Amino acid sequence: MNNQKKVKYKHLSKKGTDRLYHILFWPVFVVFSIFHPVRMVGRQNIPEGAAVIAANHSAYADPMMAIMAFGYKHPLRIMAKEELFHIPVLGWLLIKVGMFGVNRGQSDMAAVKRAIKVLKEGCKLLLFPEGTRVSADEEENSEAKTGAIMFAVRAGAPLLPVYIPRKKHWFRFTKITVGEPYYPDVPAKKATTEDYKRAADELMRRIYALGEETR
Repeated sequence: MNNQKKVKYKHLSKKGTDRLYHILFWPVFVVFSIFHPVRMVGRQNIPEGAAVIAANHSAYADPMMAIMAFGYKHPLRIMAKEELFHIPVLGWLLIKVGMFGVNRGQSDMAAVKRAIKVLKEGCKLLLFPEGTRVSADEEENSEAKTGAIMFAVRAGAPLLPVYIPRKKHWFRFTKITVGEPYYPDVPAKKATTEDYKRAADELMRRIYALGEETR
């Protein structure tokens, strides 16, 4: 990654991004409906307008599972690892449908600014607070990053916890559960690192609690 040039994110307008997103949604939806159909529980909890959608992460397919679950009506903007956008053609296409990269393990102010911008435009931002895929053995010891909390606080947007099951079965529905939206309990001014860490831990608790409820 250190030897690669920084990706230049030339996004379309919100209207243009949504249009391309909608065009590509249906062929992908047909494929997923056959091989990996999804069913959403808690659809009534999806707020209108901006929201930080925070989900657990255990498989490469999780972003697409979330996209299929939220459906045509709720286009998602997605923050993903920077490396994806260096893949020829695919990287360009991901940018055009509203995705953008973040350099994990370092302070990436460009990604922070982009995340807050898409929320203030009224979009829904999907990210995975754990920062990477987490195995069953690692689940109890994984630490949530505080980015989701920071974005929600700075943009004045609610957090929306989402649970994606670890096991996905071919040709059978995967049940994705959406919790109730809420605003993080973080002081608007002079918030400390501990405040953000505590709020991030609470977010992950809510996410995994959804999984417990559906078992």
